[in-house]
Amino acid sequence: MIEGRPNVVVVGVGHSGTTILTKMLGLLGWNTPQADNRYCEHVGMRGANRAALRTQRLPQPRLQRIMAQLKTQTPWVVKDPRLSVTLDLWVPGFTQIGLPTLCWIQKDLAAVKRSYLKRNEKIRGVAGNRWNGSRRGYTVDEQWELLTAQVGQWPGPVITIQYDQLAEVTSLFKPR
Repeated sequence: MIEGRPNVVVVGVGHSGTTILTKMLGLLGWNTPQADNRYCEHVGMRGANRAALRTQRLPQPRLQRIMAQLKTQTPWVVKDPRLSVTLDLWVPGFTQIGLPTLCWIQKDLAAVKRSYLKRNEKIRGVAGNRWNGSRRGYTVDEQWELLTAQVGQWPGPVITIQYDQLAEVTSLFKPR
């Protein structure tokens, strides 16, 4: 455990650098509980977010299990691109265990869209119907709008990082 390091929730629209930052923080000593190898996403959080996109709420037993686990893993870092839509639903759970620092990675939306196209992916990230009334998923612009509003309402500390400054900023996180 690294004393004095904040717990961190990394947020950003898909293809904005959240995986890079989360993996870097993991290498610097933050715990990455239940993180998958490819995207470093918290698997339990991803499942809960997928359910929330269908039902408009987080499954409470799953939320409580995730919070109990995180409480024992400090300092931790988690991420899931679906948080661009569901972040507000997590506030009560995070409040119970101590609000983490929200680390918002911002990337030029045109560059985000080019990244989707480069990988032959549709420029629609998060699927669901809670907010947009459709199962078509959210455009990058819709994700950005939703995330901007939710970050503005976040009751804890927020750090904003520009994608272009990612390497420079993460070099400041040095193990003691």
